[in-house]
Amino acid sequence: MPFVGCYLLLLTGAAQQEPQLSVLSERAQAALRDERYAEARQAYEEIVKLRPQWAEARSNLGLALYMEGRYSEAIPTFVKALQLSPSLSGAEVLLALSYFRTNQFRQAIPLLEKASTKRRQDPLVVQHLGLAYLKVGADEKALAMLSKWVDLEPNNPDALYYKGKAASYVMLGAFEKLKEVAPDSYRMHELQAELFAQQGQTEAAITEYQKAIAAMPNVAGLHYSLGALCLENGRLAEARTEFQRELALSPYDPPTHYLLGDVYLRQNDLPQAEKELSRALELQPELTDARLDLAKLYQLRGETAAAVETLRAVTLAAPDRPEAHYQLYELYRRAKDPDKARAELETFQKLKRQAAEKAAKSKDLRALR
Repeated sequence: MPFVGCYLLLLTGAAQQEPQLSVLSERAQAALRDERYAEARQAYEEIVKLRPQWAEARSNLGLALYMEGRYSEAIPTFVKALQLSPSLSGAEVLLALSYFRTNQFRQAIPLLEKASTKRRQDPLVVQHLGLAYLKVGADEKALAMLSKWVDLEPNNPDALYYKGKAASYVMLGAFEKLKEVAPDSYRMHELQAELFAQQGQTEAAITEYQKAIAAMPNVAGLHYSLGALCLENGRLAEARTEFQRELALSPYDPPTHYLLGDVYLRQNDLPQAEKELSRALELQPELTDARLDLAKLYQLRGETAAAVETLRAVTLAAPDRPEAHYQLYELYRRAKDPDKARAELETFQKLKRQAAEKAAKSKDLRALR
């Protein structure tokens, strides 16, 4: 009973002076410890009748009521206990939780805020304050507090879920404000383009990106996003043009060099592809996708040793990339090295299986929500 133990107050003083109170308090506290909450409540009710001004007894009565799920009755009990002894911080937390359980979030928030300054590492307080903020629409405060909950309990699914939910609310709120204050701005066109792209409406997305670029032609990132969308849809000439325009604005951007190199590779322009991929890796050596493309390029040129060396570097730096293992499998198979080919194929199949299982679990989790 870790929860009860945190908030159960030992009854001393008056109980030591009066045998009847002593017996009752021992019985009440034993009942709470053993999770016999109805029996504990009855005993504390008798104690409070005998000693109405005993704040600790009222707080324990409130705890028994809370554990029984009688939150509405617990509220006035905690209020009275705090009137008698304002220093009972545990009673403040339980009062806040009782307000929370009865959907009185605005009453709970000030008490939880006060508790959070003293109990910074208490997940219970942090969690409920974050959720209370979420309930009243204070999304940015909720995100900050729920992020702290994730820091305290990084593997708690509820913490991760509610942090994501708060983040989505903050994002939507910002987008709604953007629509309100700047409905025809380049940022609004960019947002519309992203939404159309997510929905698979490629032509509409391209049109919105073009409108954004027309409104603000020298902003970095717009040509890159439009180029990436064109590349994704096999429109290589348009993609190449957009990446070249992006590099005119941002000549030191590794992802743009990589994607331009990828376009050249798909167009079988190997010298230009090598130039752009090498530049991407010069700027960002850990850019795995560029290294994978470079391995393909070596393979197309028949430079098997260079391709193998490049792919082995990828598998060391990023061992969970299945495509690197499959490319190695193909190279070893063609080189008639069956043992190494089999090992790479097994690794590839294992990684693909793990990815499929992870995707299935994510789908099931989304369905449950």
